[in-house]
This record gives sequence, structure tokens and C-alpha cells, in this order.
Amino acid sequence: MSGIFDDQAKTETGWRTAFNIIVVTLILSVGVLYYYFGPTISEIRGNKPQASASSAPVDLSIGEERFVIPENYTQFPRARRGGVRENVALYALMPKLEPFSAAFREIFESHEPNSPVLHFQLESFRGPFSESEHFERVLMREVEDVKGEPGPHGLTRYAFQPESGYRNEELFTFREPDGELVVIRCFKPLEQVQSPSCRRDLKLLPTVILSYRYKRTYLKTWREIDTNIRTLALSFHRPGPVGITQVDGN
Repeated sequence: MSGIFDDQAKTETGWRTAFNIIVVTLILSVGVLYYYFGPTISEIRGNKPQASASSAPVDLSIGEERFVIPENYTQFPRARRGGVRENVALYALMPKLEPFSAAFREIFESHEPNSPVLHFQLESFRGPFSESEHFERVLMREVEDVKGEPGPHGLTRYAFQPESGYRNEELFTFREPDGELVVIRCFKPLEQVQSPSCRRDLKLLPTVILSYRYKRTYLKTWREIDTNIRTLALSFHRPGPVGITQVDGN
């Protein structure tokens, strides 16, 4: 009798071993497949750039202001969750500032020096300086000549000191009739900067900063770009109480 039970025990042990091997193999296979083909933590959190062709509205607040932005202007999936945010990264195609679409995918993904993609960001204003204050208190300490010189496209040009942290950039300004100072920083066309860009940071609303950048080749149309991006950003704005309680600081 003991022989029969011994045979049964051996058979059951064999089946358990085979079953365990199969389970472990499946787990390892799933793990390998997930490692190579599954979403990363960054992708799960929505921190990896991913274009969207959807025009669905995204309701969010930045600073103390409410915005409703079509999804196809957003660069990161996390922004499409809406809610209260510190900032939101956006992009559009110049000159009309069109949103992403499948037909323009290659253009939006290009990093060539003549790429017509304008990147812009809405961000909660935390100070301490406004655009003109940053120019006067920070940038003016870094330039070679505080008087500047006539630059291209109606701008005044400033060269940064060789030892400055801005030495690979040039500074351009323009004083509007109403006194507003336009401050544009552009990377120089250098061997290590083969696709230079220009940027401006300005206060769009009392608690919101608008930052935008574009390839330096488009500096000649700086005024048109500035007018168009302000108009677009303000078109997303919804005056009145924010009324959004969801909080997502990522």
C-alpha cells in the first residue's frame, strides 16, 4: 500500500513542479514583454511628450485664472487631466498658430533651424521680477554696453560679457509706445548650437506668465509672433471665478 501512496505523491509533486515552472515562465515572459513594450513610469504619469489630434476642451486653472484649451495644443498627456496646475506646456504651428494634426506630424516633430513650431507655456507667476525688472536688475549687469546698439528688425541689440552665463546668447529689446519693454533673448548661431532659438517671458495676466520660443530664423517676424501668441493665449482665458477644485501639481 505504501508503494501506491508513494507513486501518487511523486505524481502530484511532478505536476506541482511542472505547474510552478509554467507559472514562473509566464510571469517572466510578461515581465520581459512589459519591460520592452509596456509604458514607462513617465508615460503613466503623463510626463512624456505625446501629441493629440483631439480638439476636446481641457478645463484648467493657472495662478488665479481659468483657461479652456483644446487638447491638440497640449504637449504632455498630464495637462489633459485639467484641474489646478502650476504650468502647462503648449505648441502651435506658425504663422497662423495652428494646433497639432496628423497631417503636420513630421513638421511638429522637426528640430531643424527653420522649424515653424512655436513652443509656449502658461505658468503661475511667482516673481520676483517682471520682464522689465529682470532686464534692468539682472540682464543689464551681464552686458558689455548698457546703451546697446541698433540691431535688426527695429530692435536694440546687446552683447553679453564673455564671462557671463549668457555669453552664448544675444539680447534684443524694443520699447513700445505705451512704455512696455519687449525683451528677447536669442542663442547665437554657434557650432554647439546648430538650431538656435529665441524666447520671451512676459506677464500675460496678473498671476500668469506667458513664455514662448521659436527658431531664430523667425526673429524678423518677432512683432507678428508676439501679437499672435498673445491673442491665442488670451483666447483660452475664461474671466471670472476659477471654480476648479481638482489639484494636480505635476
